[in-house]
Amino acid sequence: AAFPRDSDLYFTAPTFLTRLSGENASWAPAEAHDEYYHWHVDRDNTPHYEFSGLLYLSDFGDEFDGGLFSFEDGSSVEPRRGRLSMFGSGAENRHRVAKVTGGRRLTLSFWFACDPNYEFKDFLDGKMRVRFGEEM
Repeated sequence: AAFPRDSDLYFTAPTFLTRLSGENASWAPAEAHDEYYHWHVDRDNTPHYEFSGLLYLSDFGDEFDGGLFSFEDGSSVEPRRGRLSMFGSGAENRHRVAKVTGGRRLTLSFWFACDPNYEFKDFLDGKMRVRFGEEM
């Protein structure tokens, strides 16, 4: 199996649409986590993440330049509209996104947990959240 596990998976928060633009030179990150172009491990940011998912909503080379997703082992994913990428959220999948140098890169980012206490039960409740369980 691609994702062997002994437990169920639960869709978890946060889930968000990311728009990276190479057209806004004045943008500055609010915190280190916003600097997507640095190597990172998703579970280090949010400990209950077990699996990470990315659904690409724009095409590399046509709608934006830069912005390739890379794993530390040298493999990469070229974003294409409709392409889905899933991977374990732990240290085995340290990754980064190259800086977007032009256009707009759109991605739906989402995660799964194995602990039912972190299940995002009402995804379409209309509320914005900063972190799991914390409303804005």
